Amino acid sequence: MKRILLNKSKGFTLIELLVVMGVIVILISFLAPSLKGYIGKAQKLKAINTGRQLYTATFESFIENNGKLSKEKIEETASELLGIGNITVTSDTSDTSEKITNSDEVYITYHADSKEYLLKFKIQDNGFSIIQDKDTEKENDEDKVIYTSLKQDTN
Repeated sequence: MKRILLNKSKGFTLIELLVVMGVIVILISFLAPSLKGYIGKAQKLKAINTGRQLYTATFESFIENNGKLSKEKIEETASELLGIGNITVTSDTSDTSEKITNSDEVYITYHADSKEYLLKFKIQDNGFSIIQDKDTEKENDEDKVIYTSLKQDTN
């Protein structure tokens, strides 16, 4: 009787290890789709946060320049405050002018997670919109708006 107990090996069999690994793989396969969703939400939040920071940096530039906007100053302020160097600032009236009037709509193109976004606002309005995958050929960007801080009229 003692011999039978001593000959029993200590450890797991190959089949037991394969069953445990199979269960782990099945559990991971349940989590994979939800992780992709969380990654997408995180990327969207990063783009929105970057847009908000650019909006704040633009108004910081506006205040520093005594109520005037300059494309060069906006880019400089965004670079200094946010460390973002690859932005493009344009207005609705002219892309070649250095000055932007207070009535102009301002467009700032930036990149986050290898996607292009467009921050769009007017100086006299108190809010902004962020559009994903900016396309200059399309007139209506309403379907691509991922965030807006502008208040919508319900009338």
